[in-house]
Amino acid sequence: MEKINIESKSNQFKSIMDTQFQGKINLARLKLIAMFVFALCEIQTVSAEKLTNAFDTWALAASSSRRIKYFMTSCALDSVLVAKQLFCFLPCKKNLKLSIDCTNWKFSQTDINIFTLGVVYKGVAFPLFF
Repeated sequence: MEKINIESKSNQFKSIMDTQFQGKINLARLKLIAMFVFALCEIQTVSAEKLTNAFDTWALAASSSRRIKYFMTSCALDSVLVAKQLFCFLPCKKNLKLSIDCTNWKFSQTDINIFTLGVVYKGVAFPLFF
C-alpha cells in the first residue's frame, strides 16, 4: 500500500484549516486531520486500520490508531467552524442543494438518533451539522 505524502499536499491544506479554525487547533492536530483527510480520500473507507496504514509517518500503524482514537475522544471541534471549513473546500458555491438525514440506532437499551444537515455537491452529500 502506497503511503500518502502529506508534506507536499498538506501545507496549503493546513494553512487553510488554521485560518478557518482561527488558531483554535494546534499544529499537531491539524497535521493529524490532514493525514486523516488524505487517507480517507485515498483509501475510501473509515476503517482505522486501513487509514493508519496510509499515513505518511514513521510511527507504527498502532501508534497512529491510538492517536486517532485519542483525538476523537478528547478534541471537541466547534461545529460551526467545521461546517465553514467544509464549505470552504467546495469548488462551486452556487446552486447547491441541502440534504437532511435522520438515522436511528439502538445500542443495548439506548436509542441513538442522529439528524444531519448536509450540502450536496456532484451527487455526494457532505455533512455540515449533526
